[in-house]
Amino acid sequence: ELNGSIDEAEQLYMKAIDQMESLRGNIRLDEMRLSFGRDKYQVYENIVNLKLTKNDNRAAFQFVERSKSRTLIDLLERNLETVWDTGVDDSPRLQRIRKIREELNIFYSRLTEIGAARPTGDTATQEEIARREQELVELLREVGSEKSGWATLQSMKIPDVEEVQAMLQADEVLVEYYTIGDRFQAFIISRNKFEIVRNLTTTSTVRTALKGFTFQLSKFHLQAAYLESHAPLLLKAIQYHLRELYRHLIEPIQDKLDRPSLIFVPHHVLHYVPFHALYDGANYLVDAYAVSRGASASVLKICREKKIQRTEQDLVLAVADEMTPHINEEVAALRALLPKGLFFVGREAREDKLRRYGPTAGKLHIAAHGIFRADNPMFSSLKLGDSWLNLFDIFNLQLGAELTVLSACETGMSAVWEGDELLGLARGFLYAGTPSLVVSLWTVNDRSTAQLMRRFYEALHRGASKTRALQEAILEVKAAFPHPYHWAPFILMGKS
Repeated sequence: ELNGSIDEAEQLYMKAIDQMESLRGNIRLDEMRLSFGRDKYQVYENIVNLKLTKNDNRAAFQFVERSKSRTLIDLLERNLETVWDTGVDDSPRLQRIRKIREELNIFYSRLTEIGAARPTGDTATQEEIARREQELVELLREVGSEKSGWATLQSMKIPDVEEVQAMLQADEVLVEYYTIGDRFQAFIISRNKFEIVRNLTTTSTVRTALKGFTFQLSKFHLQAAYLESHAPLLLKAIQYHLRELYRHLIEPIQDKLDRPSLIFVPHHVLHYVPFHALYDGANYLVDAYAVSRGASASVLKICREKKIQRTEQDLVLAVADEMTPHINEEVAALRALLPKGLFFVGREAREDKLRRYGPTAGKLHIAAHGIFRADNPMFSSLKLGDSWLNLFDIFNLQLGAELTVLSACETGMSAVWEGDELLGLARGFLYAGTPSLVVSLWTVNDRSTAQLMRRFYEALHRGASKTRALQEAILEVKAAFPHPYHWAPFILMGKS
């Protein structure tokens, strides 16, 4: 390509990608497949860039999609039994897996009892946890490599531009970002248009603005008196960073966002951007648009095509603790809004209830303390009444819910691996069967959360779409709590 032999370079890139995808298909374990791709995605960037240079924009979009979230797509397409399903086989190895899970629950609880919201503080307990987590991962690998089902990969057809257009509603615009080198490209698709805007900004520019934004959010761990006395300054400071993100990511494509509903498909660092909170100097994006997001257009298509069983019985699991006392207010509001709901609160909100009633619930609402583990995203977890529910457990759920709401801290946080694979709780719930997921991007102040959730369900009850309902709820909370820390953490992923 550097020597100007574009056609020859194109053929070699195609050959490399075909071989790479063929090799991926023979790897049995999800985790191994993720690792395999980590250093091999440059070839996708190169072919996307080459196709764009040749003005073959539709082919470029196909390769963007071929490069994104492939392991998650494989999982969603196959929906196989998972390696940690211990219900059938009771071998010594699977008994040991169960035993380790029980021990980990005890150690996780011990850490929280001594007041640590994350694994810090008690070194001996941390070491016990690390040892058992490592053993658990190795055992799961062994079990997984023995199960023949993991080797049978369906070849998922990646949707082309026309299929994405057909999937969209008349009032929707999909914006899919992609990085080539250190620069962002935007693929903008609506029912009757397909456009590309090249080289919007650099990854370093976005990282700088995001770093400033995250720093401003971290100030909400300070004393309430400080937050109250500095409220106007804190708002101005975070608006500055949201304005910068708007300037680089939205302004160059603003004239193409001509529908009231926006779907963002982020790439790399953009997964951490709260798009609905981006600020033009006077208004936030959510003031004018209903906003949702997808892991990729392919994942979104799978979510939208998923057949949902219509059921009126909803399931609510809620566990309040000293860090999330307002969860009880949230539950009180939900009892009125979900009259046919099954409610399990405190110690009653157990994992067995989720397994028993989750498959037939129309809506699933989990209000509990959540932890994102940046050191090991597969062990990110939700605190239920009797245990910690981590990604391994979630993968083994069967959920029939048309909507799952995780009203807890950091439930939407993910580590972004090469190939744009998201490792976090959201990935688990999408795999478990829910096509629509409401999660949070940062630790939530749950007084504002209780208000947001109440309004969200009220709007759904009136017949609003999920995106419109979330938009209405956000706008109401924003009027009462102007700082984005309070109203902007929640995002809708998947089917809107």
